[in-house]
This record gives sequence, C-alpha cells and structure tokens, in this order.
Amino acid sequence: MFLIVANACITSGTSPRAQRWFRYRPIPTAFLLFLFLFFSLPRQCWADIRLKAEVSPQRGTTDDNFTFTVTAEGTQNIPTPLLAGGDDFSLQLLGPQTSLTIINGDVNARIAYVYRLIPKREGVLSSPVAEVEVNNVRYTTTPISVDVGKGEIGNDPALGNGQGALFLRQTVSPTSVYEGQQVVNAVTVYTRVEIREIQLDDLATDGFWQEKITDDQRSTKSIDGVNYAAIEIRKALYPLRSGSLELPVRSLIARIPDRQRPSGFPGFDSFDDRFFDNIFGGALRDVTVSSNAASVEVSPLPPIPPEMRPIAPSVPIVGETTIKANYSVEVINVGESKGVTIEVISEGNLNPLKSIPFAAPPGVKIYEEKSEMKSDARGPRLVTHRYFKFSLVPLKPGLLRVPGVKIPYFDPASGTYKIATSPDIAFVVQGDAEPEQPTIQKDPTTTNTTLGASPQAELNSTSADTLPPYEEPTIAEQVSAHVSLQLSILLLAAVIGVSVIVIVALRLRRPEATASVTAAQVDSAGSIAELSHLLQKILIAHFRHQAEIATVDQLRSLVTKRVSDRDVSLALRSLLDDFELLLYSAPNEAQGSQDSESDPLPGLKARMREVLTRWKGD
Repeated sequence: MFLIVANACITSGTSPRAQRWFRYRPIPTAFLLFLFLFFSLPRQCWADIRLKAEVSPQRGTTDDNFTFTVTAEGTQNIPTPLLAGGDDFSLQLLGPQTSLTIINGDVNARIAYVYRLIPKREGVLSSPVAEVEVNNVRYTTTPISVDVGKGEIGNDPALGNGQGALFLRQTVSPTSVYEGQQVVNAVTVYTRVEIREIQLDDLATDGFWQEKITDDQRSTKSIDGVNYAAIEIRKALYPLRSGSLELPVRSLIARIPDRQRPSGFPGFDSFDDRFFDNIFGGALRDVTVSSNAASVEVSPLPPIPPEMRPIAPSVPIVGETTIKANYSVEVINVGESKGVTIEVISEGNLNPLKSIPFAAPPGVKIYEEKSEMKSDARGPRLVTHRYFKFSLVPLKPGLLRVPGVKIPYFDPASGTYKIATSPDIAFVVQGDAEPEQPTIQKDPTTTNTTLGASPQAELNSTSADTLPPYEEPTIAEQVSAHVSLQLSILLLAAVIGVSVIVIVALRLRRPEATASVTAAQVDSAGSIAELSHLLQKILIAHFRHQAEIATVDQLRSLVTKRVSDRDVSLALRSLLDDFELLLYSAPNEAQGSQDSESDPLPGLKARMREVLTRWKGD
C-alpha cells in the first residue's frame, strides 16, 4: 500500500513516459523514494525530542511556594529552555538535573530545570510556557493553570518582611460554624534562623472537644517574597456550645544561637569560624514569641426532625457522614458465626457515639464486641472512623438479610439533617435448623420422677419400703465419734467467731444497694448538674475513693476495670460521657430542668435508674 501511494504521488506530476517507467518498476521506485526522503528531510525528524512541564502543587495559597519543572529528553543536545509568560509569578531557578542513558549504543539525554514559583496575587494563574529549538524545530509546552487562594499571613503587614526572623501565628478555619462542627486550628512557627528546643504552651481550649491532626508538619512558606521555614501543629476542634468562643494567645519558648548566618538558613562552610560553633553547640539564648488570638462564632443546631429522633444518637453528629458494612458473603452453616463490621466515617466528632441501631431478624443471635476508633488527615481536615463489630449466629437455614444501619447527621453545607445508611447485609445459611430444647415438666402428684431414669434408680425406688437407703454420716457425727464433747464445743465457738468476723468485714466492704438507696434521689434531681453529681457520688462511694482525688476520667477508668458486667460498664461510661458533654454544651440548661420536649433530663433519669437497678455491685 505504501509503494502504491508513493508511486502515485511521484508520478502525478511527471510525463506519460516517466509514469510508465515508475508504474512497471516498483523496486527502483521504492529505492529512489528512500534516497529522496533520507537526503531531503531534516535530521531532527529522526531525533526523538520530548518536552514537558509540571507544576506541584496545582492548588495552594499566596503563602505557598510552587515548583515548576521543565523536562527535556531526547538523543540530541538540548539547549536551556526559554520561558515566556507567567507574569503572575516570581520565578527563581533552583538548578538543573541532568542524566544520561545509553541503550543499544544510542545516547539519551534528559535534563530537568527546576524553578520556584511565588504567586503575586490570588486567583487562577497560568504558569510560564517553556520552549526549546533543536535543528530549526521549535518545541513548546502548554501553560498550566494553578488555583491560588488567599493566604493567611502574606497580607498581614504586621508580619511582613523585616518584622522579625521568628514569629508565631494562629489560624482557625472556618470562623463561623454550627455547634459540633469541625474547626481546624493551626499554630505555626515561622523562622529564618536556626531554632532549637521548641516548647509550646498548653494548647488546650475551653468550650471545645479537640483531636490532634498533625503535630510536626514542616514546609517552606513565602511572606512578601521572603522564604520562611514553617513548623505547623494542627488540631480539629468541635464546639460544645454556641456563642462566641475565644482561642487564647499561644506562646513559644525556644533557644537560638547568638550568631546567625545572614542567609537565614544554616549552610556548611568548614573555613567559617562559626562552623565549629555549630559542631560544639556554641552560645544559645532564650527567646519567647507570642501568637495572635482567634475567635469562632458558633450557631446552635436546629431541632432534630421528629421522624429521625428514634434513631438519632444522644449527641448529634455534625459533618459529612457515611456508613460501610464489611463482611464475607461466603455460605456458612447453621450455628456458625459470621463477623460483621459496621464502619462509620465522619468529619464530625464520633467520640459520643457509643452504639448504633443494629438489629437482626428473628432466628439470629447477635453478639456485640467492643468498638474501635481511629482518625486520619484528609487534606487540612480530620476524618474519624469508628468500627462496630458484631457476630451473627443464624439458627435456621436460608437467605439471611439484615437491614442496613441508619444514623442521622447534620450537614453544615445545606443546614439540614440527613440520614447516612449502610447497605443491607445478606448471605446464605445452609444446614438444618437447630432443634428446640425440650422442657421438663414435673408432675406435682409424684415426688421422685426424672426424665430418662436409669433401671437402677427405678429399683431403688421400688425397694424403698423394704430396705432403707444408706445415709452417709455427717461431718458433725464423724467429729463427735472421735472428739470429746468439750473440744467439740470449743471448735464450734471458734467457727462461729470466725464467721461473725467474716460477715462483718463483708458488710463493711459491700457497696450499698444502689437501686434501692438512690432511686428516690434520682427522681428528685432537678438539673443535669445535680444528677451528674449524684452519679459521681455513688461511684466514689462504691469504689471507696475520696471525692477530692476522684475525677471523671478516674471514675471512667475505674468503671472500665472493676465493673465486670460489660453492658453495665458501657452504660455507666456512656452516662459519664453524656453528662460531661451536656454540661459543656449547655451549661445554662444543666442548672435547671426545661419543660420542653427536648429536655434530656427525664431520659437521663430513666437511664440512670435502669443501670442502677441492673448493677448488683462488683
């Protein structure tokens, strides 16, 4: 086909005689075509030249530095690329990176030019265009779009260039949230000098439940064109109450060398007298810097819709939430166990979520295990995973289907409540249904009837009138046969005395009957704070701990270790957690009961009465 097309192209503009010569001589035609292409086409057509450009990252802020890499690869000598455009960035060449490879005698050169891009403004900016020219052929790249947002510190004149080589900055995002919605709090150290022995003050925050995201994230930031080394500590904060919540000023104590390099970054120069100071430590001085304060405006959550209340958790989940069901779909036999894990994934706080509405159909036993929780960072935010593990034991064959779990959550983006639902659980069970256990009914007219009695027992029953049964002598009779009367009385008195001592000791150690003693006190509690104090008082008395040294965390730990009933232990710890959250989230309501439907006090009283009734003491 190639020869036919080439022959047609060559003969299209020639004379009829030449056309007949090419038409009937295909081999000479192909040879002449090869010579023509070889000597007429430029040499660069045989060279494999590739040019590409990359920007990393492609999304950031005006405080960030972006890396622009131009890579040229081919068998020809490649000159330094020329850059055009990209006026929205300041450009700094960091250096080239060259490599050579030889494959089957062909030398392949690869050179990468790395630049630092510093954005001048925010918006969707375009990177420079790179171009090289090899053998009169021009190769170019296409511009790359970079999404640049507003920085936190680049526009702050108090922290600009020349304001200091070391400072501390605190940020919160977002600054307006709902109660329980995640807030990202970052405390960042910016330095252009060597810094050692960093100590930050306590990062606790009142009115928030906090979780760590990262504690030592290092990067390079650009502030007014000056590069700083940045060390960031990032936390997830969950507001426990509405209103304006303040984040206090943070303080940093560190040690820096007295003599600093002018460049702001430690280098290596063995002929500099400061080289020995760096090796042996040198003189250090203490510095203290403080950050700015920050605040968050917190709005209260709207009421939960009535149709969602039966399945809603005691503390609403605020943030995007999904549910997964993990299990094996393999066939099992009747009576075998099938492990099922329900995974709840949310940007909200899952610590108060102690249980989920998971119910199996009739003919299936469910055994719940202890839940587990872990967190990971997704971008700047924290995502929490909570795993609820169950064992399902079917008692009959067939297709077993368990409805998916449904949990309501509040979506801050839309300002409405939604329901996260897991898929149904379905698998096949084979085998025969387990038989029902027979119940033994005793006939009141008979005195000694057993199910399946042995023949020897029947013989003993029929001969009871003629031959009295043999009775083993009691311990008292055996002792009296070998011991005198006085010694027997002495031993009996000693046994009675020891028994009295043991009974008195057990009475002293035995906890009070919580159900009977505290039921009236539970009903008379007029506020959440009073009910919480009553529960702590009961636990302190039960575990014999002094009130002044028993904190809520200590009581929670004691319940976990010393309450053997797992359900009772879980219920007690859940009460302690709910009391703590409610006292933080609504301190005004905790001081007095409310007559609205949303008042949690009656429900807490009912839960407390139930757990105290079930708790027999350990």
